[in-house]
Amino acid sequence: MCLKLSDLANPCKGWDVYVRWIDCLFQEFYAQGEVEARQGLTTAPHMDRNGPTCPSATTPLSLVLRGATDQQNTRAGRAKAQQGFITYLLRPLLEEWLQVLPTLQPLLAALEENLSHLAQWETEQTGPPHVTLRQ
Repeated sequence: MCLKLSDLANPCKGWDVYVRWIDCLFQEFYAQGEVEARQGLTTAPHMDRNGPTCPSATTPLSLVLRGATDQQNTRAGRAKAQQGFITYLLRPLLEEWLQVLPTLQPLLAALEENLSHLAQWETEQTGPPHVTLRQ
């Protein structure tokens, strides 16, 4: 489980690192979705470059379990997708680990700060849905 937490913990990094990771993550999702589509497979909604994103943190769990999705892939849509991932998966996992390793508290603090940034992103109407990576 420690390895799983380290695999999922990019949202616990500083915003400047995390925001670039969000772009990489969605580019990977889209590439996988395009491969699946070419193979005639059903593509997950959040892996469709022109489709809806993952459910948000405000989507009721009953709808999440039935495959409900939110907006198109915009900056706000990506923010909602990440908020849902953090709310339903990462934060509960990290909170359990804090019971065993309280020294991980700075990760939770960074996660909460990034959730605040994502909430701002969700309301922004301008700017691209991605961040340009520096070479």
